[in-house]
Amino acid sequence: MRPDNRQTSGFSSIGPTLFNVYGRTSGIQNVGGLNMMTNTMQSSGIVWNEANLMRYMKNPTMFVDAKIGMNFSGLPKFQDRVDIVHFLRDLNYEGKYGKEILKECQSQP
Repeated sequence: MRPDNRQTSGFSSIGPTLFNVYGRTSGIQNVGGLNMMTNTMQSSGIVWNEANLMRYMKNPTMFVDAKIGMNFSGLPKFQDRVDIVHFLRDLNYEGKYGKEILKECQSQP
């Protein structure tokens, strides 16, 4: 979730970074291997706000109405989705979690 899309050892780097995703228009980060999904998301005009994040996390395939390039069928528990949205809202340059990650990034090569 680093802002530059780099991952520490042991983590996947497929897909866009979630850093500063809240309020961002979907599909604007073109990440290798996901062109079909990126094109679908770009043409949708979706902005990642509370409602859209909640609907997407519940059932991404139904929300996008397209084949998604990941093995994720959704999060059935409402509270899990709420907790993730709260985290993502704060995962930016000014938010608590974002500042923690930025501080960690500065201390690592």
